[in-house]
Amino acid sequence: RSTPQLEANVTRLLSAFRLASLPVVHIHHHEPTPGTLFSPDSNPSTVLPQTYVTPLPHESVVIKHGGSGFVGTSLEALLRSKKWEVLVVVGMSTVHCVSSTVRHASNLGFQVYLPNDACATFNRAAAPGSKVASQFDAETMHAVALSAMHDECAMVVSTDEVLESLGA
Repeated sequence: RSTPQLEANVTRLLSAFRLASLPVVHIHHHEPTPGTLFSPDSNPSTVLPQTYVTPLPHESVVIKHGGSGFVGTSLEALLRSKKWEVLVVVGMSTVHCVSSTVRHASNLGFQVYLPNDACATFNRAAAPGSKVASQFDAETMHAVALSAMHDECAMVVSTDEVLESLGA
């Protein structure tokens, strides 16, 4: 997996947001099909939040069933009802759910900040017919995904830059 400091940086961001009384929305992925990786019935450990990101009682939790946190969820309505226009997105995996959610948020007009060291991804086999490689390591996948989003649909920044902007 890329980004060995993911958990530490997400913890730092979450703590700073909570200390500053800034809103936090958790997005959990639940597959509706039994037997799949993110099925709450088949694999409860894959859909339960890790202890370092356990939601507090007053924090919103949105359940998604696909890549984007917006498709088929109440996320957009929640953000609009609270007039939240600026988002900081963290999580797994950079090339899938994070990218889908960031792109969707940008298309909906939200300003998105993406801490490069608070999201991560995994090694990935190349698509059939690739002339470049048969497999890509996680750090390369992560870097390419961030490059594809930077200045197009998000401002890719560091955790330290976000914390500095919060005065933390």
